[in-house]
Amino acid sequence: MPQVDRYPGLTIRPHPPLLMRLAHLTGRWYRFHQLMDWLGQLHGAAHFPFHRTTVAAPLTEQEAWCFGPLDNYNRATTHSLATLADQALGQFDLIDCGAHLGLFGAQVATFSQGCQRIIAIEPNPEVYPFVAGNLRAGRVADITTIPAAVSDFTGRGRLCAPDYDPHANQALFLVPDPTGPIDVIRLDSLRDQVGPNLAIKLDIEGQELAVLQAAADFLRSRDRLVLCLELHEKVLARVGQTDHGVLQAINAIRPMVWVEADHPERVLDVTRPILPQTVYRGQCDVIGRDA
Repeated sequence: MPQVDRYPGLTIRPHPPLLMRLAHLTGRWYRFHQLMDWLGQLHGAAHFPFHRTTVAAPLTEQEAWCFGPLDNYNRATTHSLATLADQALGQFDLIDCGAHLGLFGAQVATFSQGCQRIIAIEPNPEVYPFVAGNLRAGRVADITTIPAAVSDFTGRGRLCAPDYDPHANQALFLVPDPTGPIDVIRLDSLRDQVGPNLAIKLDIEGQELAVLQAAADFLRSRDRLVLCLELHEKVLARVGQTDHGVLQAINAIRPMVWVEADHPERVLDVTRPILPQTVYRGQCDVIGRDA
């Protein structure tokens, strides 16, 4: 049964609408999404199957449409991260920068045997209310959520949509703004809240390298470290970076071996462009572990 008490203050329907379930059955989610939008029915939130329980998501969220049961959400990447972190770290804490709905952390918390604590950071007020409840669908009980963005400074900012994806809130990026509505924190502000063995996931739309460089001393202070980050050619172009340049700069902080998250047997050569070495080319997740 849906555990509505995990989402205090939210009204969440117990099941997805019929048209949404038909979209999952047929695989034609985009057409059904357009139909429900035209009918004005893309409002509210619903529970979706997730392993032996449920998670919740707004009906506007693409993840709720394209994955069907949300235990399919980023399954290969999250399983790889959980497996590699268990092997490399033993018992560890996870910091999820750009947690969105909390589904990534919930998957890692389901697949991992060693994850002990999750700190999830998400700046978007439209999805933040779902983060804690969704994380609690996983195995980990020690959960902290922070309504903020992560960057290389402390202060305020605002979220902006890129020209190449103006309607997807997963693509929102941070712009410094002293009067903005978003709190901004640094990664190293969490140093006293995590243990010596640490996994960090970053999906923060071009801020990944700046965040890690600002927290270099914190990263070096951990006994063991695993990183997971998204490389997206359009985001890299917007911030003027290259995929291999990002990984080389991270390795200058702490040497790491990098693999393609969905295919962890594929070791990446950081002296060459990364995306052409991967299956997906234009966008992929990569995982780094101590060299």
